[in-house]
Amino acid sequence: MIENLNRKILFLAPMEGITDDIYRKVIFELYHAQGFDFYSTDFLRIPTIGAMPAKKTISHLGHFFYNQLPGKKTALQILSPEHANIEENIKAIEQLKIPWCDINLGCPSKKVNGHKGGSYLLQDLHSLKRVVDRVRKNFNGFLSAKIRIGYKDTNSFEDTISLLNDAGVQQITIHARTKEQMYQGHANWSFIKKAKDKSQVPIIGNGDVNSPTDIDRMFNETNCDGVMIGRGALRNPWIANCYKQDHQLFSDQDYRRSQIRSFLSEFESELFKRNQKESTILKRLKSVTKYLLEGDDSQQLIRSSFLRSRELDEFKENYIKLY
Repeated sequence: MIENLNRKILFLAPMEGITDDIYRKVIFELYHAQGFDFYSTDFLRIPTIGAMPAKKTISHLGHFFYNQLPGKKTALQILSPEHANIEENIKAIEQLKIPWCDINLGCPSKKVNGHKGGSYLLQDLHSLKRVVDRVRKNFNGFLSAKIRIGYKDTNSFEDTISLLNDAGVQQITIHARTKEQMYQGHANWSFIKKAKDKSQVPIIGNGDVNSPTDIDRMFNETNCDGVMIGRGALRNPWIANCYKQDHQLFSDQDYRRSQIRSFLSEFESELFKRNQKESTILKRLKSVTKYLLEGDDSQQLIRSSFLRSRELDEFKENYIKLY
């Protein structure tokens, strides 16, 4: 399965508060034939005391993904500091026969790092090793990790790659920024190449991938085994589809408008199926539209009208005018 990676493998990145099962299902339904090859949940926090109920874990992954083939292509991402109740919770995940877990070692948020999770562990390799060892010992499925190139600096980068290889991690995704950079500046892809040269397990590149051309560049410059796309996918959920079918579609404005219309319609439909309140549907539609129209100066007035909408009908009237 995932071990047999070859070039042109694309991953939808985990993004907190966005890539829930609703968002992932819409992406899958619209583009699975020629779109992303693999998906990830946003992170699931491992509690300090007790174990999460099975229904919470399954809900986080999504019933659609748990019960059907897409679940085999979806990583359940977990976030855990060393002091969490790792053993009991990972055993519970193992009992659910979830095939793939991903350890979040890259989240830069102040709150997460304040609790010694996410990127914090990149500056404490002893704690990082103990976390990974405890997960690996209690989980028999495919285990991957998502990291940044460092916390404040990159001095421990190669040691981190070696540690993860030795600990039994079977795939490493690298967001080529430090924790201190957050999402600012440029991702330094040279570290992805360094990891690829050093690692015995597949390396997935991540950071500043915003177009099909960027995907090609990352493959060519780093020789990575796959490319993970985060914010570039929020702005263009069809990016993988364009990459695999026709690069020129990506810059075709008529195609873009049709895809925005299809995406918003499918997203709204899926929210209604879940019996969400209209206020919740409006909030979620605004959250995805904010990214869909980001950076397009010609659409800023329309984007503003979308985000100012107070009722769902008003929002729909605004996007019908545009599309």
